[in-house]
Amino acid sequence: VIEKCDVLLDIDNKFLDYLKSKNINFESKIQKDKLLISFIGKAAHGSVPQFGVNAGMIAIRELGSFYGIKEFKELYSKFEDVYGRGINAYSVSEDMGENSSNIGIIKYDNGEFEMIDNFRYVDTANFEELKKNILESLKGFDVNIGFGVPVLHYPKDSVVVKTLLKAYQEETGDYETPVLAIGGGTYAKVTKNVIAFGMDFPGWNSHMHSPGECVKVASLFKGMAIYANAIVSLGDKLNEN
Repeated sequence: VIEKCDVLLDIDNKFLDYLKSKNINFESKIQKDKLLISFIGKAAHGSVPQFGVNAGMIAIRELGSFYGIKEFKELYSKFEDVYGRGINAYSVSEDMGENSSNIGIIKYDNGEFEMIDNFRYVDTANFEELKKNILESLKGFDVNIGFGVPVLHYPKDSVVVKTLLKAYQEETGDYETPVLAIGGGTYAKVTKNVIAFGMDFPGWNSHMHSPGECVKVASLFKGMAIYANAIVSLGDKLNEN
């Protein structure tokens, strides 16, 4: 999630007064006879944009509103909802939650404005249908859907999930916390029979992919024990076959 978005424009004190009147979080300075405005948001992992504040989207909203830029107004309305409703691409799953839509890159160069959306979908969604809906909702804009990978989803009652959960429970004594699935997955999404497992514990905010990202030393050692248990247990499962 974009933490800071810099906008360089002609000096316009009325726009500055407008931003102040709306209590927008920003910084400004004069740079080579231009006005540099830095819109300030809050960083978060791209798979959970609801936990951040997108500075780029704030910039689009305020520039579109003050200067009457209809394209910015439309783009903001399309991508304001971080679950994909604005582009008709909302899906929800009992195991994985909701789709997520995060505008992660915004740039303007040589008269061309570009936004890149990091969109993640759940197991109940259909990729081809999502593409069709997104393209239809964004008619009038040039849209390029770069790539898509199959959704990473293993049922809770699958052998691998139950084995990993058992390893966690045996090492922590926590038999209450349910299995958690997020929109991440890293290399697991493109590797057969692999799940991204750990390392987050209930009640701890790691500030994932944000300034101040951290982990307790005790949690690192606890994680080592869980992983060791999981590796041995998965090996035993393979030997059973």
